[in-house]
Amino acid sequence: MLWMQNTINVNNIKRGANSMATKKENKRKTIGSRKGAAAHIPPPPGPNASCEVIDDYFSKYSFKDLDEAGHTRRLNKAETEWVNKLTTVARENIAAGKNRAQVNLALSMEQLARFTQYAKKKHVAPSTLARGWVLERLAAEYKEA
Repeated sequence: MLWMQNTINVNNIKRGANSMATKKENKRKTIGSRKGAAAHIPPPPGPNASCEVIDDYFSKYSFKDLDEAGHTRRLNKAETEWVNKLTTVARENIAAGKNRAQVNLALSMEQLARFTQYAKKKHVAPSTLARGWVLERLAAEYKEA
């Protein structure tokens, strides 16, 4: 939701977070050079808005519309560094995922129910538990060989 907090009104950035533009200044800035619907786009929902409200809002308005309506701003240096770090980590995770394969298991409904119940008892996702068991067995087989 951090990206939601970064999508804020340009007027507050230009004037400082603690000062507010007058109604006359806001009206002039909203109507001025903006055309059509862009001038009538409400600001994005706040950080406490529900996922449904946020989804509805961003399904209705594009970032281009928000930019034209004055609801965006450039990231500051710290935010840019954070985004760059996040991008690097995401790319590394995607690259690591390309070197993995999946195995599908066929279990009866009863077996799956028992396995899932056991995983819940251990507070672990069933896929994590299965992976751990397979890796433990592979390590044991490797030691015996």
